Amino acid sequence: MRTAGLRAYYPMSDPSLRTLDELRPTLEAALKYQMKEAINITTNQLFGLIPTEPLRVYAVASRLSLESIVGIAVRAVEEKNLRDAYVDELEEIPLPVYHQLLYYCAHSRDIFNIQVPFPVQVPSNVTLEPRNVTDFSRRWENIAGTPFDPQTTEAGVRVHCKVDDVHLGVPADILRLFSPTLAGMLSEIPSSPESSTPTTITISAGSTAFLAALEACHPAEFPPLTEPLDIVAGLKVAEKYKMSKSVSSLRAALTSLASNSGSSELDPLELYFAACSVGMEDLATTAARKTLRRDIVEEFRASVHSRYYVSAGSLWRLLDFHRRSRAAVRAVVDNTEWISPDWLLRLESPERRCSRARGVGSSSLPCWYPQYKKALGEEAWPKVEYASSASTLEKATKPVRIGIGYGSGDVYICGSTCAGTKSMLLLFDFCKYVEETMRAHEMEVKLEWKFSPTHL
Repeated sequence: MRTAGLRAYYPMSDPSLRTLDELRPTLEAALKYQMKEAINITTNQLFGLIPTEPLRVYAVASRLSLESIVGIAVRAVEEKNLRDAYVDELEEIPLPVYHQLLYYCAHSRDIFNIQVPFPVQVPSNVTLEPRNVTDFSRRWENIAGTPFDPQTTEAGVRVHCKVDDVHLGVPADILRLFSPTLAGMLSEIPSSPESSTPTTITISAGSTAFLAALEACHPAEFPPLTEPLDIVAGLKVAEKYKMSKSVSSLRAALTSLASNSGSSELDPLELYFAACSVGMEDLATTAARKTLRRDIVEEFRASVHSRYYVSAGSLWRLLDFHRRSRAAVRAVVDNTEWISPDWLLRLESPERRCSRARGVGSSSLPCWYPQYKKALGEEAWPKVEYASSASTLEKATKPVRIGIGYGSGDVYICGSTCAGTKSMLLLFDFCKYVEETMRAHEMEVKLEWKFSPTHL
C-alpha cells in the first residue's frame, strides 16, 4: 500500500492496481495523507473499474466521499441492472447511502447530481441517545432515591454519563448487584469513609440510555418502554456493562412490540432495523414478514430508520427476503406443479368434467379453473387471503366468452357440471387449498441473517 502510494511521486510508470482489492488501500492511504498526485492516479484507476464492478465502486466511492465517481457508478449499476446484486462492501456503508442508489435507479433521476448523505460509513463507536433527559426523568418522579439529584441522594455513587455530560446518583448496591463491570470500576476507586463527596465513575453512554438500562433491573416498577429506540439504546448499554437482568428484560420488551407492529403507532420496518442492530434474528424475521408487500424503497425514512446505525447489508437482506417471498407466492400462481395428485384427481374427475370448456381452457378441468387462475394472478404479489376472497370467487364464476360455432357469446359457466353444487363446493375447497399452499410457500422463505455488532 505504501509502496504503491509513494511510487506515484517518482518518475516511473503509474503503479498497476488491477483489482479493487489492490487499489482500495492505496487510495485510502493517499486520501488520508493528502497525497494529491497519488489521489489523482488512484481515483482515475477507480473510475476505470466502474464498467466491471459498478456496485462495489459505488460503495467504496461513497465511503470515501468521491462524489465525482458516485453518480457515474450509479448509472452503471442501473444500466447493468445490478440494483439487486450483493457485494461485501454493502456491510460498510449506512442505510441512506444504499437507499439513495435504489431510489435514484427506481426513479431514473439525474444521477449525475446525486448527493452523498453523510456520514458515509457505518460508525464503529457511536451511542444511541433516544430522548432528552428531562423527558426521561418524568418516569422517575415517584421513585424513591431518584437519580436526578446526585448531590443530595443517598446513593453514594455519582455516574457521569460522558455522551451528554449528565451526572446521575445511583445506589452503589444497585450497581454492584446488577453490573459486574460497574462493580469492578467501583472497586478500583479508593474508598474514603470521611469524605462527603459521592464516588464518581464515568461511563461512555448517554444518560437516557443508561437510565433505560437501569430501569430494567431496578426493584421499582416503571411503565413499559414503547419506543424501539429507547429499548435498543438501553439494551446496548446493558450489554456493554454486562447488566444481564436488564439485557433479558429489554430484549423481552423489544420482542413484545412485534405484536403491535401492524398498528399505525409502530412501524414494522423500524422494528426490523432495531432488531438487526442488536442481533435479534427471530424478531427481525417476524418484523420482516410484517413488511411484505410494502414498497420499502418508497417508505424508507432516513430520519427514523437510519438512527439504529445498521449497515446497508441489512436493507439488502430485507429486499432480498421480499424478492424470494414474492417468487414463492408467484410459483403457486404461475404453474401447477405444486398441486397434489389427490387434488388433480378431484379437479379432473369425469363427473366434474366441463362439457363445453373448449373455448375457455382444458377440457379436463372445470371451466372456472382458468378464470380463477387468471384472477389470482392479476396482482404481481397477491396476498395469501386473496386466494379465497369473495372478489376472487366472483371473478372465477363470471360469464365466460366462448366463440365456437353458432350462438357464440357471453354465457355463464356451464350449469350441467361447473356451476353445479358439487363443483362450487369443489371451488371453495380448492380456494382454501390454494390459500394454505401460498401461505406455506411464503413461510418457508427464510431471512438471510448476518449480524455485525457495532457501537457497543
